[in-house]
Amino acid sequence: MLNTGVLKLRLSQYGLVWGGVFLLVLLVTLAATLALKMDFVAVADPVLGLALGALGALLAVFAVATLIAPERLATKLVLLLLGAALALPLLWSPVLAVVITAYLSHAAVEYSAVYADFRAVISRIVYPLAQLVFGGSLIETVWSGFQIVATVVGFIASLMTLWPVLRRTMGGGGATETV
Repeated sequence: MLNTGVLKLRLSQYGLVWGGVFLLVLLVTLAATLALKMDFVAVADPVLGLALGALGALLAVFAVATLIAPERLATKLVLLLLGAALALPLLWSPVLAVVITAYLSHAAVEYSAVYADFRAVISRIVYPLAQLVFGGSLIETVWSGFQIVATVVGFIASLMTLWPVLRRTMGGGGATETV
């Protein structure tokens, strides 16, 4: 039997982390590049490296915490599968923030070594899977698809987590569900 309460809690935490990391990286990189007029790459590389490293560590902590949690095996397996499936969209959140900053500051995101490394690693993971499923060389299509799916998944997870809070603060009335 699955513990749906734990699943909802973990999905809420995922949404908060995705949205929080996205906003934090976006605000830091925008402030540094637009307000302080710092070089985009000089800002993007350390901020993105730190964010990706922190998210990687958080994913490892999540996996260990899930394995040692006093939950049934089925709940643990579903949590681990969800964690694996949502890992790439989670790691995309700070990258998306840097891409938006590059666009707004008229800089080329491709000059960021961390962005280039991220794209190369994702390519090694996603492209072989896409070739198995679709065949042919779909490199740009697969990359664009990954960006869209990762952005939509993260945005929806964040919105679903924040929606009850927004309803309460805007006086939405009625009973709200807490997660």
